[in-house]
Amino acid sequence: MKSVQANTHDDFTSHCHAEERQKHQSQKMEALGELAGGISHDFNNLLTVILGYSSLALQKIGAEHPAAKDVEQVINAGDRAASLIRQLLAFGRRQILAPQPLQINTFIAGLHKILCRLIGEHITLTTQLTPDICKVMADPSQVEQIIMNLVINARDAMMDQDGTITITTGNRTLDSAFVNNNQGAAEGEYVMFSVRDSGVGISKDVLVRIFEPYFTTKTESGTGLGLSTVYGIVKQNNGYIQVISEVGLGAEFRVFLPKLFHVPETTFDQTSTCIPEQSLDAERLILVVEDDLTVLNLAAATLRSEGYGVVTANNPLEALHIFERHGTRIHLVLTDIMMPNMTGAEMAKKMRSVRPEVKLLFMTGYSGDHLKALDIAGEQLRFMMKPFSPSELAKLVANCLQFHNKPEGFQE
Repeated sequence: MKSVQANTHDDFTSHCHAEERQKHQSQKMEALGELAGGISHDFNNLLTVILGYSSLALQKIGAEHPAAKDVEQVINAGDRAASLIRQLLAFGRRQILAPQPLQINTFIAGLHKILCRLIGEHITLTTQLTPDICKVMADPSQVEQIIMNLVINARDAMMDQDGTITITTGNRTLDSAFVNNNQGAAEGEYVMFSVRDSGVGISKDVLVRIFEPYFTTKTESGTGLGLSTVYGIVKQNNGYIQVISEVGLGAEFRVFLPKLFHVPETTFDQTSTCIPEQSLDAERLILVVEDDLTVLNLAAATLRSEGYGVVTANNPLEALHIFERHGTRIHLVLTDIMMPNMTGAEMAKKMRSVRPEVKLLFMTGYSGDHLKALDIAGEQLRFMMKPFSPSELAKLVANCLQFHNKPEGFQE
């Protein structure tokens, strides 16, 4: 009896230590996420200017200019820096999302060729896709991040040896038994997709740190952000990720995303590249509001180069004065969200009280937490994340101008 009691006590102690480690890990990731969210605004403003003016300079000098390749290197470096910030925000669950109904099987099939090129000829990629798979509501770019990062991780587990990576999908119900054995999971109906490799497997001491930011077993090329990014995205989408592995027997990462029970009506397409047949004339203006002068000047220069009439304001109070004088001519307000003294949303509400039909487009370098207060009469608002390129700005502005203020699918 004593030995049984001792074993029970040891199991309880081990369980407590495991919970304490998970709690500490969660707190550490939360702190790093707070840091990433805090620096994202200023950093993304700087990247917007670097990428924007570099792109404009490249357009002006042309691809044949001797300095063109130098400018391209600046743009490439800026893109890598922007990608790093996105990864930091992802594992901190602070990315801004543009979710839409996704059929995971179709999505995986569309990535198949890219994934084959990514893993190399010495590795075989197979899929086992359940035909009647349900849909999920998720941001396509985030799902792509998950799949790409997991496949890259599986490839690296092969250590340049021949092997197989298998992607599997299916509908799953997580019950109380599963939840009790997997801390962080919640009961419900899910779509599961997994990435399984025939690599070296994961030891127990590594497994407990597998999602920790900047933790990596890759001595040269690893950044330590791939799996932590996956973890953050899954959590941000109210999902769960499970890792099954033994040393020498490979590893399997199972991602569970909530099943979509109701497919919403078609919403505004932020990715459309349509350009209006005619640009705005001098009687119809775009008001650009931004407290960072370099970003303000870049946005104004970009829109003017597209043929739009543009007026600018460096703060919300100045913008309200301009709107009072020229409100009937202002067709679209492009504004930063977080500014001194008054937010972009507060300013926009004042403008809408005078002219309810004026179109709104928000831009931000902050993380998703700062958008919780972005609510104007329940309208699903349009926003653009910094850093953005001149072409991205032009496309989204053009798209906004083609729709009525509250296009079909927007909720009041």
